[in-house]
Amino acid sequence: MGAGNAKLAFGHYAGRVPPNSMLALVFMALTAMDKDDPPLFWGGHQSIAVNVLGRRGEYTDADARAVRRLITPLFQVGAIEVYQHASVRRQGSSTVCYRLNLHPDVGRFPSYEQSVT
Repeated sequence: MGAGNAKLAFGHYAGRVPPNSMLALVFMALTAMDKDDPPLFWGGHQSIAVNVLGRRGEYTDADARAVRRLITPLFQVGAIEVYQHASVRRQGSSTVCYRLNLHPDVGRFPSYEQSVT
C-alpha cells in the first residue's frame, strides 16, 4: 500500500509540523494507495482517533476535537486538503476523504512555525 507515500510525507513535512500531526500524516499516507494520483485517505476521523491516538470505544466529541487539533497543522502547511466532505446518506453516513499533497511545489507551503505566528 502506501510505503512510497509515507516516504514522500517524511521527505516533505518532517520538521514542518508537530510530531503527533506527522504521525497522523504518515498513517494517512500508509493507508492511501501509492498508485493513486493524487493519494487519497478515505479512513475518516474515527480511524485517525483509533490508529494514531489509540482511542477505543465509542467515538466521542472529545475524540473529534483531538483529531481536529491533530490535523489542523497539516492543513496549515498544505499537506492535506478535503477531497470529499462527509455526508449522511440513506445507506448510512460517509466519512471525509482527504487528498494528500505529497508532491508539493518547492517553497509553495509555509512552515508550521510561520503559519502559527
